Amino acid sequence: MRKMEFYASILLMIFSLLVCREAYQLSFGAIGKPGPGFTPFLTGAMLFVLAVLYVFKTLRLWQREEEIRLWQGLHWGKVILVFILLFAYALLLERGGFLLCTLIFFAVIFAYVGKQRWYWIYIGSPAITFLFYAVFKIWLKIQLPVGFMGL
Repeated sequence: MRKMEFYASILLMIFSLLVCREAYQLSFGAIGKPGPGFTPFLTGAMLFVLAVLYVFKTLRLWQREEEIRLWQGLHWGKVILVFILLFAYALLLERGGFLLCTLIFFAVIFAYVGKQRWYWIYIGSPAITFLFYAVFKIWLKIQLPVGFMGL
């Protein structure tokens, strides 16, 4: 398993260097006005640094005897529930609206997937929904689906 992690991190390092090379061919622009190559280059550089750190971690833990199985302890019911919820959220977002669908989505995630306490379900879900609404609709002025209630 450690051998595969090592190879994967080397592959990530090569991929990140290719991203940086291609982004370097684009214009970086200036600090106040970044060009089209600025963000891809930074992303590739960050990926490279993380891949190097992962190589060192893999080499340091190479001698560790016990291996953690990849799928061990995974709660398949929760995974399937999250996929169903995401699919339903995507399908119902236009008809139900952003506020209603996001509120129901977080309430169900907190109640059934995360098994959170009541205050996360009844206070946290509306608070997070309003926070997302404030960021996307009020601050960034992004048009969100209003749904059948006009909210």
